[in-house]
Amino acid sequence: GGLVFLAALSPTFSVVKWSYFICYDRYLYFPALGIALCFAGVLDQWMRSRRVGRAALAGIVTAVLAIAALEASGTRGTLAHWRDSVALWTHVVAQAPRVLDAHTGLGIALASRGDSDAAAAQYRAALALDPNNIFALLNLGALHTSRGEHDEAEKTLRHVTTIAPRNPDAAYA
Repeated sequence: GGLVFLAALSPTFSVVKWSYFICYDRYLYFPALGIALCFAGVLDQWMRSRRVGRAALAGIVTAVLAIAALEASGTRGTLAHWRDSVALWTHVVAQAPRVLDAHTGLGIALASRGDSDAAAAQYRAALALDPNNIFALLNLGALHTSRGEHDEAEKTLRHVTTIAPRNPDAAYA
């Protein structure tokens, strides 16, 4: 059980990486499997070592059901953040307001929903943290282009070409 727990957590140790994200709040149940295995093993040994009466067994079943109910309640709360992209990125920005990608992700989600003013505000929030953030600049430039604000788009995308002259995305935004 302990090995399962450690193996399931290994991607967060920065030894095994498959993403540039530091952590996720989803898939948290998987490492809990190792803890559940340890708990079940201890409980099994305890029950084998002494004669367990009906009252003790009823108490164990009640405790397990209470834990399951608490887990279900926590899961429902977490899933509320995953109902759509805007809700997810709004939660991420609330949890990590100084993370550039959070603002850019929320901006992209808002833009895809058609809320270009709110999207522009999120791109500007990312640029307030780092004025040379290429992703926020590219998305803001594309947003200006889609809104017909060609002077602003040109200014923003020219800034991208000064930061990253070999980035072809500025030419296509």
